Amino acid sequence: GRAIAFVARRKTGVHQIFENDGAAVELALKAAEHFQCDGIVNVQTKDDAQGIPHLLEINPRYSGGVGYTREAGVNLAGIFATRRLNLPEPATVWRPDV
Repeated sequence: GRAIAFVARRKTGVHQIFENDGAAVELALKAAEHFQCDGIVNVQTKDDAQGIPHLLEINPRYSGGVGYTREAGVNLAGIFATRRLNLPEPATVWRPDV
């Protein structure tokens, strides 16, 4: 139920940006902790007209864009696999503005 690593993807039209903070990230982390999620989890939120995020769904699986998270410096699939196999985790170095 505690996040080890996370990356938020915000869709802006045809483009996406990666984030590691903000109201939507906080909501997703709280939801995952509340429901005691384990493993790779996909939490989806949607902002209302005032920009306040609301929880849409929590999926106990990775999202279709999980591979893109490596570009932001976080290898979610690698972290998940190495933790399950008791191997050293890949380094995580956040890359802003990706």
